[in-house]
Amino acid sequence: MPDNPEFWSEKKIKESPNRFHNVATTFGKSKIKDAEGGDLYLHCLDIDSEEVLKRVHGLLKGEWQTKTFVTKTQKDCGHHVYWFEHSSQNSPITTEYCKKGHEFEIKCGKALCTLPPSRHRDNPLFHYESIGLQDKIMIADGLYDNLINELLKDCLKPKKITRKVSDSKPVLSIIENNAKSKQEDEDSRIMRSILSEDQIEKSIEYLVHYYQHTTRHKFAFGFSGLVCHPTRLDSSMK
Repeated sequence: MPDNPEFWSEKKIKESPNRFHNVATTFGKSKIKDAEGGDLYLHCLDIDSEEVLKRVHGLLKGEWQTKTFVTKTQKDCGHHVYWFEHSSQNSPITTEYCKKGHEFEIKCGKALCTLPPSRHRDNPLFHYESIGLQDKIMIADGLYDNLINELLKDCLKPKKITRKVSDSKPVLSIIENNAKSKQEDEDSRIMRSILSEDQIEKSIEYLVHYYQHTTRHKFAFGFSGLVCHPTRLDSSMK
Protein backbone atom coordinates (compact mmCIF):
# COMPACT_ATOMS: atom_id res chain seq x y z
CA MET A 1 0.00 0.00 0.00
CA PRO A 2 1.24 3.57 -0.66
CA ASP A 3 2.82 5.55 2.19
CA ASN A 4 0.67 8.58 1.38
CA PRO A 5 -2.45 8.38 3.60
CA GLU A 6 -4.34 10.57 1.11
CA PHE A 7 -3.71 8.16 -1.78
CA TRP A 8 -6.99 6.27 -1.46
CA SER A 9 -9.94 8.31 -2.60
CA GLU A 10 -13.50 7.03 -2.57
CA LYS A 11 -13.28 6.62 -6.34
CA LYS A 12 -10.08 4.56 -6.17
CA ILE A 13 -11.51 2.31 -3.48
CA LYS A 14 -14.61 1.60 -5.58
CA GLU A 15 -12.42 0.81 -8.57
CA SER A 16 -10.26 -1.68 -6.62
CA PRO A 17 -12.63 -3.81 -4.49
CA ASN A 18 -10.56 -6.95 -5.06
CA ARG A 19 -7.64 -5.41 -3.15
CA PHE A 20 -9.59 -5.20 0.11
CA HIS A 21 -10.69 -8.16 2.22
CA ASN A 22 -11.53 -6.55 5.57
CA VAL A 23 -11.92 -2.98 6.76
CA ALA A 24 -11.67 -1.38 10.21
CA THR A 25 -11.77 2.02 11.88
CA THR A 26 -9.74 3.62 14.61
CA PHE A 27 -10.87 6.17 17.20
CA GLY A 28 -10.17 9.59 18.62
CA LYS A 29 -9.98 12.78 16.56
CA SER A 30 -11.62 12.43 13.15
CA LYS A 31 -11.58 14.51 9.99
CA ILE A 32 -15.32 15.05 10.29
CA LYS A 33 -16.33 18.42 11.75
CA ASP A 34 -19.54 19.64 13.34
CA ALA A 35 -21.74 22.33 11.76
CA GLU A 36 -19.54 25.09 13.22
CA GLY A 37 -16.30 23.45 12.13
CA GLY A 38 -15.47 22.05 15.56
CA ASP A 39 -13.44 18.88 16.06
CA LEU A 40 -15.24 15.61 16.70
CA TYR A 41 -13.83 12.54 18.45
CA LEU A 42 -15.07 9.08 17.51
CA HIS A 43 -16.20 6.72 20.30
CA CYS A 44 -17.57 3.19 20.31
CA LEU A 45 -19.37 1.17 22.96
CA ASP A 46 -18.40 -2.49 22.58
CA ILE A 47 -21.12 -4.55 24.30
CA ASP A 48 -19.40 -7.74 25.36
CA SER A 49 -21.72 -9.39 27.91
CA GLU A 50 -25.39 -10.18 28.43
CA GLU A 51 -25.51 -8.09 31.60
CA VAL A 52 -24.40 -4.95 29.78
CA LEU A 53 -26.80 -5.65 26.92
CA LYS A 54 -29.68 -5.82 29.41
CA ARG A 55 -28.79 -2.40 30.81
CA VAL A 56 -28.67 -0.65 27.43
CA HIS A 57 -31.18 -2.76 25.49
CA GLY A 58 -33.88 -0.07 25.57
CA LEU A 59 -31.49 2.58 24.24
CA LEU A 60 -30.04 0.22 21.67
CA LYS A 61 -33.39 -0.70 20.12
CA GLY A 62 -35.33 2.48 20.78
CA GLU A 63 -32.73 5.14 20.02
CA TRP A 64 -29.24 4.15 18.93
CA GLN A 65 -30.23 1.92 16.02
CA THR A 66 -32.39 4.73 14.60
CA LYS A 67 -29.88 7.54 15.13
CA THR A 68 -26.37 6.20 14.54
CA PHE A 69 -24.10 3.53 13.10
CA VAL A 70 -24.45 0.21 14.96
CA THR A 71 -22.95 -3.15 14.02
CA LYS A 72 -23.65 -6.71 15.14
CA THR A 73 -20.62 -8.69 16.28
CA GLN A 74 -20.11 -12.43 16.59
CA LYS A 75 -21.30 -12.89 20.19
CA ASP A 76 -25.05 -13.22 20.72
CA CYS A 77 -24.88 -10.14 22.94
CA GLY A 78 -22.25 -8.38 20.85
CA HIS A 79 -22.83 -4.92 19.39
CA HIS A 80 -20.70 -1.92 18.46
CA VAL A 81 -22.39 1.46 18.94
CA TYR A 82 -20.64 4.49 17.42
CA TRP A 83 -20.93 8.17 18.31
CA PHE A 84 -19.02 11.47 18.27
CA GLU A 85 -18.20 13.74 21.19
CA HIS A 86 -16.47 17.11 21.25
CA SER A 87 -14.36 16.09 24.25
CA SER A 88 -10.83 14.75 23.76
CA GLN A 89 -10.41 14.04 27.48
CA ASN A 90 -12.18 10.67 27.71
CA SER A 91 -10.03 7.64 28.46
CA PRO A 92 -10.65 4.22 26.91
CA ILE A 93 -12.42 1.64 29.07
CA THR A 94 -11.28 -1.97 28.61
CA THR A 95 -12.65 -5.23 29.99
CA GLU A 96 -10.04 -5.26 32.75
CA TYR A 97 -11.98 -2.41 34.38
CA CYS A 98 -15.13 -4.56 34.47
CA LYS A 99 -16.55 -7.08 36.88
CA LYS A 100 -16.65 -10.66 35.64
CA GLY A 101 -19.76 -11.23 33.55
CA HIS A 102 -20.26 -7.47 33.11
CA GLU A 103 -17.71 -6.83 30.37
CA PHE A 104 -17.82 -3.92 27.95
CA GLU A 105 -15.38 -1.53 26.33
CA ILE A 106 -15.48 2.10 25.30
CA LYS A 107 -13.04 2.73 22.49
CA CYS A 108 -11.95 6.33 22.06
CA GLY A 109 -8.18 6.10 21.67
CA LYS A 110 -5.69 3.75 20.05
CA ALA A 111 -7.93 0.83 19.15
CA LEU A 112 -9.54 -0.77 16.13
CA CYS A 113 -13.03 -2.04 15.34
CA THR A 114 -13.81 -4.23 12.34
CA LEU A 115 -16.52 -2.84 10.07
CA PRO A 116 -19.16 -4.52 7.91
CA PRO A 117 -19.08 -6.52 5.74
CA SER A 118 -15.71 -7.80 6.97
CA ARG A 119 -15.21 -11.31 8.22
CA HIS A 120 -14.32 -12.07 11.83
CA ARG A 121 -10.58 -12.63 12.29
CA ASP A 122 -11.13 -15.95 14.08
CA ASN A 123 -14.23 -17.11 12.19
CA PRO A 124 -14.24 -16.64 8.40
CA LEU A 125 -17.88 -17.74 8.29
CA PHE A 126 -19.04 -14.73 10.32
CA HIS A 127 -19.46 -11.33 8.68
CA TYR A 128 -20.07 -8.13 10.65
CA GLU A 129 -23.47 -6.63 9.88
CA SER A 130 -24.79 -3.08 10.00
CA ILE A 131 -28.04 -2.93 12.01
CA GLY A 132 -28.31 0.84 12.47
CA LEU A 133 -27.91 3.80 10.15
CA GLN A 134 -25.32 3.21 7.46
CA ASP A 135 -24.58 6.82 6.58
CA LYS A 136 -24.64 8.70 9.87
CA ILE A 137 -22.90 8.76 13.25
CA MET A 138 -24.64 10.78 15.93
CA ILE A 139 -23.05 13.53 18.04
CA ALA A 140 -23.82 12.65 21.65
CA ASP A 141 -21.81 14.80 24.06
CA GLY A 142 -21.93 13.36 27.56
CA LEU A 143 -22.76 9.79 26.53
CA TYR A 144 -19.37 8.58 27.74
CA ASP A 145 -19.97 10.07 31.19
CA ASN A 146 -23.53 8.77 31.28
CA LEU A 147 -22.35 5.24 30.53
CA ILE A 148 -19.60 5.00 33.13
CA ASN A 149 -21.27 7.11 35.83
CA GLU A 150 -24.89 5.96 35.47
CA LEU A 151 -25.95 3.21 33.07
CA LEU A 152 -22.95 0.91 33.49
CA LYS A 153 -21.54 2.18 36.75
CA ASP A 154 -22.26 -1.06 38.63
CA CYS A 155 -20.50 -3.07 35.90
CA LEU A 156 -17.16 -1.46 36.73
CA LYS A 157 -14.75 -2.56 39.41
CA PRO A 158 -14.26 -0.01 42.23
CA LYS A 159 -11.33 1.66 40.50
CA LYS A 160 -10.84 5.30 39.67
CA ILE A 161 -11.05 6.13 35.95
CA THR A 162 -8.43 8.77 35.11
CA ARG A 163 -8.73 11.25 32.31
CA LYS A 164 -6.02 12.34 29.93
CA VAL A 165 -4.38 15.75 30.07
CA SER A 166 -3.72 17.76 26.95
CA ASP A 167 -0.55 15.84 26.04
CA SER A 168 -2.60 12.60 25.99
CA LYS A 169 -0.62 11.06 28.86
CA PRO A 170 -2.27 9.59 32.00
CA VAL A 171 -2.55 12.00 34.89
CA LEU A 172 0.20 11.35 37.46
CA SER A 173 1.02 13.45 40.51
CA ILE A 174 4.38 15.22 40.79
CA ILE A 175 5.29 12.94 43.67
CA GLU A 176 4.57 9.82 41.61
CA ASN A 177 6.58 11.17 38.68
CA ASN A 178 9.55 12.03 40.88
CA ALA A 179 9.46 8.66 42.64
CA LYS A 180 9.26 6.88 39.30
CA SER A 181 12.22 8.80 37.90
CA LYS A 182 14.35 8.09 40.95
CA GLN A 183 13.55 4.38 40.82
CA GLU A 184 14.38 4.23 37.11
CA ASP A 185 17.72 6.01 37.72
CA GLU A 186 18.56 3.55 40.47
CA ASP A 187 17.60 0.54 38.35
CA SER A 188 19.68 1.75 35.41
CA ARG A 189 22.81 1.57 37.55
CA ILE A 190 22.27 -2.07 38.40
CA MET A 191 24.02 -4.59 36.18
CA ARG A 192 21.47 -6.67 34.30
CA SER A 193 21.59 -10.40 34.84
CA ILE A 194 20.89 -13.23 32.37
CA LEU A 195 18.32 -15.89 33.20
CA SER A 196 19.40 -19.51 33.12
CA GLU A 197 17.50 -22.09 31.08
CA ASP A 198 15.98 -23.43 34.30
CA GLN A 199 14.80 -19.96 35.31
CA ILE A 200 13.29 -19.43 31.87
CA GLU A 201 11.38 -22.71 32.05
CA LYS A 202 10.09 -21.92 35.55
CA SER A 203 9.10 -18.41 34.46
CA ILE A 204 7.10 -19.76 31.52
CA GLU A 205 5.36 -22.33 33.72
CA TYR A 206 4.45 -19.64 36.25
CA LEU A 207 3.34 -16.91 33.82
CA VAL A 208 1.62 -18.81 31.01
CA HIS A 209 -1.69 -18.85 32.94
CA TYR A 210 -1.80 -15.03 32.86
CA TYR A 211 -1.48 -14.85 29.06
CA GLN A 212 -5.22 -14.78 28.39
CA HIS A 213 -7.03 -13.95 25.14
CA THR A 214 -8.70 -10.69 26.21
CA THR A 215 -5.69 -9.21 28.05
CA ARG A 216 -2.65 -10.76 26.37
CA HIS A 217 -1.43 -7.53 24.80
CA LYS A 218 -1.54 -5.63 28.08
CA PHE A 219 0.21 -8.54 29.81
CA ALA A 220 2.94 -8.62 27.13
CA PHE A 221 3.60 -4.88 27.44
CA GLY A 222 3.57 -4.98 31.24
CA PHE A 223 5.81 -8.02 31.44
CA SER A 224 8.23 -6.52 28.90
CA GLY A 225 8.60 -3.52 31.18
CA LEU A 226 9.08 -5.73 34.22
CA VAL A 227 11.87 -7.82 32.71
CA CYS A 228 13.81 -4.65 31.92
CA HIS A 229 14.44 -4.57 35.69
CA PRO A 230 15.83 -8.03 36.63
CA THR A 231 16.08 -7.16 40.34
CA ARG A 232 12.32 -6.61 40.47
CA LEU A 233 11.69 -9.84 38.59
CA ASP A 234 13.97 -11.82 40.91
CA SER A 235 12.31 -10.43 44.04
CA SER A 236 8.80 -11.03 42.68
CA MET A 237 9.52 -14.72 41.99
CA LYS A 238 11.03 -15.55 45.39
